[in-house]
Amino acid sequence: MSATDIIKNYVFQKYLDKTDKSLKEQEKVEKFYKETWEDTFCGSQDDIAYWNTQKNVGRYNRDNSELLLQCFGIVTKYYATKDDYISIFDVENDILNNLANNYKKYIDTLNTIEEIQNFINDLCAFSNTYREHIPEKERETPLKYDDVEKRLCHILAWSENTTFNPYLLYLYRTYEGNPEKLQERLKTLERFVMYFMITGKSNKNFNKHCSDLINNDSDENNFQNYIKPYMNLTEDNVLAGIGSKVSNRDGSIILFWIELKRRSDSPTDYDGLKFNYQLEHIMPQKWQKNWKKENVPYVDNNGAQITDEVEGMGHRDEKIFSLGNMTLLNGKLNNIISNSDFITKLEGKPAEKGKKAQAGIKQCADLLITREDIINKSTWDEQAIFEREKKLTKEIMNIWGV
Repeated sequence: MSATDIIKNYVFQKYLDKTDKSLKEQEKVEKFYKETWEDTFCGSQDDIAYWNTQKNVGRYNRDNSELLLQCFGIVTKYYATKDDYISIFDVENDILNNLANNYKKYIDTLNTIEEIQNFINDLCAFSNTYREHIPEKERETPLKYDDVEKRLCHILAWSENTTFNPYLLYLYRTYEGNPEKLQERLKTLERFVMYFMITGKSNKNFNKHCSDLINNDSDENNFQNYIKPYMNLTEDNVLAGIGSKVSNRDGSIILFWIELKRRSDSPTDYDGLKFNYQLEHIMPQKWQKNWKKENVPYVDNNGAQITDEVEGMGHRDEKIFSLGNMTLLNGKLNNIISNSDFITKLEGKPAEKGKKAQAGIKQCADLLITREDIINKSTWDEQAIFEREKKLTKEIMNIWGV
């Protein structure tokens, strides 16, 4: 039995126990159940499918109903009707495996039918906020740079970051009638998350950060003091962060929003872009065959040749995973083309007898980050990658550093 079912059964049994057990009272409880819990979580097949949808949370998969209950347990004390409401779930110390027991302990403190009804009503109202605003992974909605809410939701969904969902829901509930303040806080949360993604700093304390953001939010001075260290991206720490060890996932997110920012700065209108591009490393991960030093000499960031084989190979291996060596294409390149020399990789291969043409980067270059940065190059080496890193750093600063 799921944690959600255990909690449902426990709270409605508690409700029944508070009645006089007459048929009339039981019918009242059943009616209340259908109008609240059933209508919220299983009113239709779409409702059932949504709440059963699983998301990756660390090493585990959790369904939306469990994640809702976690979020509600963390932040509902700020909105609940019970005066002495305490946190059901401590984001820093509790674990999801104990979610049902945490709820049972709280439900045991509800002493009247009114308190039980208020608890269930609060939870169902909160679930509507969750369903409306918690981001889902999807590729079909066109996105534009200026849509702050969708931008943040896209970043959270595709980075598989569910840790800040409680704070996100807190913001929507707290600033429901203050759209300007809500937008300001959403931008701050985006910059907070991107600080860690861009610099490569550890996210092991995200649970504590989520709790602290919620607890400091109501005091503006405390809040500004808390977020200040994470609002100060510099060109140096950006350049260091994107210079190596950028994951395909993070690289795709960062490049996609750089692309949308370039388009937003262009006088040409566009209808937005769907997040359906393939990430490609320009200098391939398997570079040893077609990008040997005899064909593409090892060079440092400034273009000076590296003669030491070990040093040269190490530097090249590092630059492979730099953001400067990544781009987004509208299709996946054939493996042979992907690992080919730079010119072949750009141009692809024409059709030959018995073989179809194989597209190169130029045939898949819908985006400005590819057309402007890659296809006009005649060579591609570590210096070219570093020069692009510097260009992307300035754009990152323009988006998330100000």
